Amino acid sequence: MEDPKKAHISALLEQIPADTYKKEGKMKDIECPICMVDFIDGDPIRYLPCMHCYHKNCVDDWLMRSFSCPSCMEPVDSAMLSSFAAHTLQGLEALACCPATSGIHHSLPPL
Repeated sequence: MEDPKKAHISALLEQIPADTYKKEGKMKDIECPICMVDFIDGDPIRYLPCMHCYHKNCVDDWLMRSFSCPSCMEPVDSAMLSSFAAHTLQGLEALACCPATSGIHHSLPPL
């Protein structure tokens, strides 16, 4: 029998758009912030609502343990996913995946 929490998270993951990395688009040569391996053509990737992207397997594994973006720590909740899932992936190819440091300063308290 599957853990109810994992089943719930798995269902939420299904609402997060996945795509395939295409270098010929405007995406830059960068690495997945989780595994630190460069994206290559054909890699399955997943965008989070904050628009950070990762290898699909890397971020799915991360989200099974912590349902927040690994880069900016933005929570990934069901209300946000419902709104995000209502939009298509059209236009996402024009966005570059953001490096791991992008947005991280937003979660740090001021000095």
